[in-house]
Amino acid sequence: MEKYLNELSPEQADELFRQAINSVSCVRAVYDVDALLFSFVLAIEAKRQTVISFGEGEGCELILTENREGRKLTLNKQDYFLGKSAFSSLVRPDERTHLAALLGVHAASLFDRRQFTHLEEARLNGVASTWGAIVEEGPKLPNYKNLPLFTSLTFSFDPYFPGISGNRSGAEAVLKELKIDLTAALENLTEGQKNSLFYRLVLTAQKHNPNFSNLDLFGKRVFVKDVDLLELAFASMYVLDVSGSGYLYQLVEDGSFAEVITSVFREEMAKGFKIEEITERSDAIVVKTNLRSPLLVRQILAQAGKVKMDKTVAVSLEGVTYTSRAFVNSPSEGLIKI
Repeated sequence: MEKYLNELSPEQADELFRQAINSVSCVRAVYDVDALLFSFVLAIEAKRQTVISFGEGEGCELILTENREGRKLTLNKQDYFLGKSAFSSLVRPDERTHLAALLGVHAASLFDRRQFTHLEEARLNGVASTWGAIVEEGPKLPNYKNLPLFTSLTFSFDPYFPGISGNRSGAEAVLKELKIDLTAALENLTEGQKNSLFYRLVLTAQKHNPNFSNLDLFGKRVFVKDVDLLELAFASMYVLDVSGSGYLYQLVEDGSFAEVITSVFREEMAKGFKIEEITERSDAIVVKTNLRSPLLVRQILAQAGKVKMDKTVAVSLEGVTYTSRAFVNSPSEGLIKI
C-alpha cells in the first residue's frame, strides 16, 4: 500500500528523509541528476556507510523509481508516492545541502518540463528566506544576471531558439538587428528593448515548437549567489553524460564545485552546437549533431514533441553513435557506443 497519495507537506518530507538517514545502508537509485544528488546527500548525511546501486539492488532498504506517473520511494518495503516532486525535494535544505537540493529540484522539473510542485516551491522559498537565494519571475535564459546577453541566448536549450541556440553569430545578429549592445546584460535593457527581444524569441521558438507562447518564455528563476540554478541544471546534465556522476558527488561535498561544473559546460558550449538529421530507430532516436550530450539533445527534442520519456536518445558524432547511462543500463559512465 502506498502512503502519501496526495502531495507531501514539507513536514512529511522532513520525516521521511529523517527515517531514511537513520535506516538506510543501500540505495537503488535512478541514474539522473535529481536522484543522484538526493542519494549522495543521503549517503553523506546517513549514520552509516551507504552503498548506491544502479542494478537490481537486492536487499537495498531504499529504492527510487520513476515513470510517467511520477516518482516513488520505497523505504523498508513501504511505498511513498511523491507525485511529480523531485526526490531532492525530500531534503530539508541546510547550509551544506541547500545548493544540491535545489539543483535536484531544478533538474527534475526541467527533465519533466513542468512547473514546480507545492513541495518544491516550499523548499525554494525556505532557501530564499534562510540562505539568501533570489527567487523571481523571469525569462528562462541561462544566467541572465551575470552573462552577456548573447551568451545567455547561445546557451539556451529550453527554450530552444533555432539559429540562435548554440550559434553565437546568430545570437549576435538578432541583438544587432534590434539595436541592442552585444555585451549588454538583460537587466540593463529598456522595457522597449526587452519587449522587442522577447517577441522575437517567441517567434523564433515557434519554428521548433509551434505551440510555444509568451508564457513559455517565463518562469520562476532561482539564483544562489552567482549561481543560476537553470544554467547549473543544464551543466549538470552535460557533465553527467560525458564524465559521469563524480562531478555531482563533489558538488554535494562542496557547493563551490558548482563553479567547476559550470566552467566545463561553458567551455564546451562556447564552441557552438547544431541539430541536424533526426532518425528514429527501433532502439533509439539518433540525432546527427556536434552536441556531446544525449540528455541536452533530448531536452531540445522534447519541446517539439519528438521524444517520449522512456525513449533512448543517442547522438551521432562524426559518424559514431553514442548514448549515455541515463538511457541504457551500463556498468560504465560517460558516452557509450551503441
